[in-house]
Amino acid sequence: QTCALPISLMVEAVEQARAERDAAKDAAEAAAAAVEAARPAAGRVDSAKQRLAEAKQQRDYRQELDTLRQGLDAIRERSQRAKQKYLSVMAAYVASEAPRLAAGLVPGEPCAVCGSTEHPRPARADDSGPPVSHDDVEAARQAESAAESEQTSRETEIETKAASLDR
Repeated sequence: QTCALPISLMVEAVEQARAERDAAKDAAEAAAAAVEAARPAAGRVDSAKQRLAEAKQQRDYRQELDTLRQGLDAIRERSQRAKQKYLSVMAAYVASEAPRLAAGLVPGEPCAVCGSTEHPRPARADDSGPPVSHDDVEAARQAESAAESEQTSRETEIETKAASLDR
């Protein structure tokens, strides 16, 4: 059997196929070179993404730190008020002790505080204001302690956050 195509057409088809093969090979090499050239850029993109994530985290920490610091002012005020309240209650308690002790004085008997048997001006309840109990003092002391603890906790939290920003 003979081929119906002339040899010149077959040669032309073979040459065209070789040209296409060479072009495909050149395109593949160019693509490989482009991939290799892009690798450093991809690394820089990953690095930039990491730096962006770190910057966002720093921003979030700063915002949280600002919020914590703003809240600290209010906590300090509450702590100061609780301390003043405790001191006031304690002073009232001490002042209310004199009338309570005076109520137990018996003419001619020694005073439990000073030992004197004469009691020329015993303290009266109306001299010192309303009586203050030991429970009142304890409640004020606990409120002061809780407020101070809250303040210390917030200050520690702020120090920790601030230290993490410095890293």
